[in-house]
Amino acid sequence: MPTESAISRGLSTGYPICRTLGVDAIWLSPIFPSPMADFGYDISDYIGVDPLFGTMQDFDALISGRACERPQA
Repeated sequence: MPTESAISRGLSTGYPICRTLGVDAIWLSPIFPSPMADFGYDISDYIGVDPLFGTMQDFDALISGRACERPQA
């Protein structure tokens, strides 16, 4: 599993609750690299992930569903 990041930490803890409530979509605010002068909407790189939120590996895990898997004990 990728390193613990804002992306994986937030979704892995909230996913079970959302699923129980019947949520079938999640809106993400911009996670692209940004100077953060406009809360992330002033994007400086449309193909990267801002280190504040994690890495591209974290985002790939989110898209594939691995970010919501519970780690094996």
